[in-house]
Amino acid sequence: MRLHLSHGGDEIRRRHGSPAPRNRETREQLVQNLPRLQRGVWIDDGELYRTLKLARELGVIVTAHCENETLIAERQKELLAAGVTGPEGHHASRPPAVEAEGVHHLMTFAELTGAATYIVHLSCQEALTEAIAARERGVRVGVETLIQYLLLDKTDAERPNFEGAKFVMSPPLRDKRNQPVLWNGLRSGLVQTVATDHAPFDFVGRSRWAGTISRRSRTGFPRSKIA
Repeated sequence: MRLHLSHGGDEIRRRHGSPAPRNRETREQLVQNLPRLQRGVWIDDGELYRTLKLARELGVIVTAHCENETLIAERQKELLAAGVTGPEGHHASRPPAVEAEGVHHLMTFAELTGAATYIVHLSCQEALTEAIAARERGVRVGVETLIQYLLLDKTDAERPNFEGAKFVMSPPLRDKRNQPVLWNGLRSGLVQTVATDHAPFDFVGRSRWAGTISRRSRTGFPRSKIA
């Protein structure tokens, strides 16, 4: 599995020194699955392990977008070979199991290093189950979901005439069955945060390729800011 790191260990040391003050809570974003062209560099599991160890040393929280990039890339190839190129294929390229594996992977490394983690924009029951299981083992993990996962579902991304491209995001909108799971998670405290992850693209620009499942797709969705 390969991950995408926006700030590696050396960058964290440069910014915060070593060790960091104990009362400092700094979030450094660790993003899995974003292409090399967008930001940062791909890292292997060795770098992930060393970065999480350093995060614990410095007292920073590592925030993570959890999807397995390798599985996504392979499924995209299969779908494109089968002629599936539109927004309706986005969910199939990164189903819940891909997100759940990303969470499980991060939780394994967090457990071994003792690092504090925060999972951003979690979308489905399978991923939440992995986070809860890790928390019950003593892993320090916070969970965030988004407004769109609570109110919209994957049928919106399946709208005809390219309208579904307006609802392409990563992780994708899920089956409606996940909504009560996320709502109940918020009520019970298993999910700590509701966010927006505001990421708008103009529809004309997006229509050049963003509805497709290619790795160049522009994924994102405009949301109203919440207090």
